[in-house]
Amino acid sequence: MGITGQEIELKFQLPSRRLAALRRALATPQARQRRLRAAYVDTPDGRLSAAGLALRLRDEDGQWVQTLKGRGDGLAQRLEDEVPLGPAEDGAAVPVPDPARHDGTAVGRLLARALEGAGALQVQFVTDIRRCVRVVRSGGARVEVALDEGEIRAGDAS
Repeated sequence: MGITGQEIELKFQLPSRRLAALRRALATPQARQRRLRAAYVDTPDGRLSAAGLALRLRDEDGQWVQTLKGRGDGLAQRLEDEVPLGPAEDGAAVPVPDPARHDGTAVGRLLARALEGAGALQVQFVTDIRRCVRVVRSGGARVEVALDEGEIRAGDAS
């Protein structure tokens, strides 16, 4: 009996000596390249992080998506809610986060509790990533292998 329609995400850190080999393995005509720009926001005192929440704004091909993630009930299960925001307004680099977009969800209730009496949400760090993705099939499984390379910036540090 197999699991159908379920996604399991595993993340690995790659030793630098193996990077060239992985790049070669992914470099096929079927591989796709994407640029992922994102901003992670929190209150000045880090309330979301302390509550086990992450609020991300990510540019996906010119359309911004706001994602709220929480711990969930175990290692393989996370709470997550994703909502489209559209393009950033008035030439802003990043749209203004809207916590109310997650109202009515389990993770949105955790967010509302964490934000009670909190200061304004602020960008804490930004990422600019180049992702190379290749799908590999093995038996009945479809495995997406992705290599992310890029930069994380927080203030003047990167």
